[in-house]
Amino acid sequence: MLVRMAAQQIKAVLLDADGVLQWPVAGWVDGINALMHNGGTWAELDRREQTYAVTGEQPFPELLREYFDELGETVTVERMIDEWNKIDFWPGSLDLVDQVRAGGVRCYVASNQQAERAAYMRAHGGFEGRFDGEFYSCELGVAKPDAGFFAACLERTRTSPGETLFIDDKQPNVVAAASAGLIAQRIDPADGPAGLARILAAHALIP
Repeated sequence: MLVRMAAQQIKAVLLDADGVLQWPVAGWVDGINALMHNGGTWAELDRREQTYAVTGEQPFPELLREYFDELGETVTVERMIDEWNKIDFWPGSLDLVDQVRAGGVRCYVASNQQAERAAYMRAHGGFEGRFDGEFYSCELGVAKPDAGFFAACLERTRTSPGETLFIDDKQPNVVAAASAGLIAQRIDPADGPAGLARILAAHALIP
């Protein structure tokens, strides 16, 4: 249960993307698995993406081609990227971001993403003009929950940890942010924009 907190001097809000601002479309994992017929799985692709692509260590297209060649999968890299980028964006969350910014607090996307998905989000998510910046792990060279991710974000926001609210759906990321001194709050992605509104209101960032 969220309890409304006394007003704090929060100067910046870092918002994760998936689970906070957006979510893969219904049936996303099944759609990815259906494209592969020689033993390829979303679970293994996700593992490789999270291990190599989200930090920018290996380009996602190269990672896909390598995996498909190992198994003899015939799906094209381009087709898989199209499927991987099926995202349900939540305009209601962006409306809340507008309210926070209208109150003088800066807002930033802070997300683990590989370059192709980050580019898709920039082009189709409606983020342009709604945020003060977008921080993607593939561009920072470090991913959550590594402390370096939060350090890189704070360097760019020019705020102290105690002035920065971090919202994410993954508990390990929230714990890591709190350990780095940020004001950290977990959101249940099933709550959608309503859950985000409760968190922002609890921190006196919206009415």
